[in-house]
Amino acid sequence: MVITDLGVFKPAAGSQELTLVARYENVSVDKIREATGWPLTVADTIDIVATPTADELRVFATCIREPKSRTQVMHID
Repeated sequence: MVITDLGVFKPAAGSQELTLVARYENVSVDKIREATGWPLTVADTIDIVATPTADELRVFATCIREPKSRTQVMHID
């Protein structure tokens, strides 16, 4: 599974091509298509999930910048 700032993708069985399976409530599929660098495959049913909070985005950004600190960041209060 790949979680981005626009939505959630899962690899398709067999091909490992990423398929959009969920989008944030304030992001359209068209916007995700525009931001994707390949012809986007979209699941038949797409879940709509709550937009990440500021704290969740901070943790996400920290995990990308500093992968070794991921465990420490995930356990903050």
